[in-house]
Amino acid sequence: MPAPHSPPRWLPFVVLGIGLLAISFGAILARVAQANALPSLAIAALRLGLAALIVTPFSLWQSRRELLAITRRQILLTLGAGFFLALHFAT
Repeated sequence: MPAPHSPPRWLPFVVLGIGLLAISFGAILARVAQANALPSLAIAALRLGLAALIVTPFSLWQSRRELLAITRRQILLTLGAGFFLALHFAT
């Protein structure tokens, strides 16, 4: 059986660079949004929603089988964690 194809050596550095830029500009863009009278809770919801839109296709592509095996209990725990995260942002 052939060895699995490994990613190029430079790929982790590109991903880390993109992550660093995203984190660096996050606070600046949040301040600009607040200056335009957007509530902090709306900013948090938009940031998390955008992250979900970006990450979901990759997780479906990479882990479809694992996602289909999630139990009802795991889904309920995830929803509970999301509720408490929303409560944290709202207070």
